[in-house]
Amino acid sequence: MSNETEQTRDMIQAIIKVHGTVQKVGYRKKVNHLALGLDLRGFVGNLEDPFAEDDKHQPVGIICQGSREKIRIFLKLIEVRNGYINVEKVEVSCEETFAMRYPEFYILRGEAEDELGPRLDTAVGYLKDIRGDIRTGNKELKNAMNSGFENMGEKIDRTNENLGGKIDRTNENIDRLGEKIDKGFDSIGEKIDSGFDNMGKKIDRTSENIDNMNENLGKKIDGGIERNHQRFDGLEAKHHTMAEELKCIGRAAEGGVTARERKAQYRYGEGKEDDREEDGKDED
Repeated sequence: MSNETEQTRDMIQAIIKVHGTVQKVGYRKKVNHLALGLDLRGFVGNLEDPFAEDDKHQPVGIICQGSREKIRIFLKLIEVRNGYINVEKVEVSCEETFAMRYPEFYILRGEAEDELGPRLDTAVGYLKDIRGDIRTGNKELKNAMNSGFENMGEKIDRTNENLGGKIDRTNENIDRLGEKIDKGFDSIGEKIDSGFDNMGKKIDRTSENIDNMNENLGKKIDGGIERNHQRFDGLEAKHHTMAEELKCIGRAAEGGVTARERKAQYRYGEGKEDDREEDGKDED
């Protein structure tokens, strides 16, 4: 019971008058759809204003019951402006005390003859407008398509030109790169040839140095051998001399001659024949 009382206290009734192009353009159906979506109660119907400039500009009246918040939202939504409906002004008065006599929201319509004739006339007018709009749209679409195809062709041509230029520049870059590669290989070949030439020269100089070293070494070996031969010859001569001296000393000792005297005789040629005779006697 408490919740129903609080809900009843929050409920209000709004009496609304909408001005603009709102009759015979489907505005009542739009309002009915919005009100049902917000769970409002009441109705929407056409009004008559003797000062309106034509039937389309006759006002529309709305009575709706619901919560303050839903009616606030509803008032914003009914300000419709599209190709046919154009709400220019909304007059609103709210009541907090009212009778809940509307079970739902609905459209209040007049007599069938009153509603049908003007609606058909309006529909024919809309169809003519739509047909004109379609023709105009077709012409504009055709012109736009033709212009678009022309622009597309120009863009394709420009794209082909740009692409051709880029391809040409790419080919030039490839050619320059090929030239650089060829020069690089030539330079590498020259460096390799020069390196082999330098290496050959170094090998030749090394061979010459080795030959010179071998020649010098041979000379040194030959000289050393020659000097050794000379030394051996000197030693052999000294050995022979010493052997002769020893013989003389031995014979002198046997003959009573001192070794010094015998040596002196041998050295100056004295006593050689005597030695030979003695030697012959010994042999006999």
